[in-house]
Amino acid sequence: MDIASPWDHRVYEKEGEKIEKYQDLKREIGRLRGIRHLEVVPVVVGALGVVSNRLDAWLEKLGVTIRMGLLQKTALLGTARILRKLLDSRRRRNDTKDLWPLAMARSFGVMSAQHPLELKRFIYIIIIIIIIIIIIIIIIIIIIIIIIIISIQFFFI
Repeated sequence: MDIASPWDHRVYEKEGEKIEKYQDLKREIGRLRGIRHLEVVPVVVGALGVVSNRLDAWLEKLGVTIRMGLLQKTALLGTARILRKLLDSRRRRNDTKDLWPLAMARSFGVMSAQHPLELKRFIYIIIIIIIIIIIIIIIIIIIIIIIIIISIQFFFI
């Protein structure tokens, strides 16, 4: 058994690949068992549930009775499960790796990964501290400018 779950536009292509891929195996089994008529039967279901028009005939040759809708639904749910796992793992990895306030908060012992509200509060505190620092820098620059203006005026008087 060889499993393929291509995207929709490649279902017919994959059927042809499977038939071609197993021709040597078909001949070898026929030679070893003394069977003259063997056939490679490809069962290919697309990742979104797309099947070829020939799938009913292939399944009939195998003697498999399965509703086409169930086969398609299973493929679609499997794809959704894979995508959900991928997105969840990326989100978890990004929460701990790419979000510097979280790493900073953990290093200060402010929070654990189970408390996103604490992270939000910590981010707000960091933002407020940054704003206060910027305001202090602006005040210092204004004071320096005032001192320069006063000294220039004093110099020319």
